[in-house]
Amino acid sequence: MTGETHSSDLNAAQAKSDLLSAYNDAAGRVPTAPDFAGDQNGKTFTPGIYHTAAAFTLTGTLTLDGQGDPNAVFIFQVDAALNTAAGSTITLVNGAQAPNVFWQVLGAAGQVHHLPSPGQSCP
Repeated sequence: MTGETHSSDLNAAQAKSDLLSAYNDAAGRVPTAPDFAGDQNGKTFTPGIYHTAAAFTLTGTLTLDGQGDPNAVFIFQVDAALNTAAGSTITLVNGAQAPNVFWQVLGAAGQVHHLPSPGQSCP
């Protein structure tokens, strides 16, 4: 990794403020689909705001389908832990873009990996 570390300066304070604003924005959004629960292996989500009061679990492949819109946004509100098993993947298809996927998690997050480029999956 390269770059500078900003732990206690104005850049760090601004980053913390921006992070809190983004988190609160995601938490304050109204879900656009019914609540979901359980393992999301084999599921496909279209653009929207999704909420679960239970832990979010992924043991295989989850697909995010942008439906041809490169500006499609996916927001996941998780009121418990976010758990992904080793080897699980999130696949972006039909225009879905990693920078438009947001996770607002109240509990612990384990085994979280970077989202892939469109058309790719991430382990």
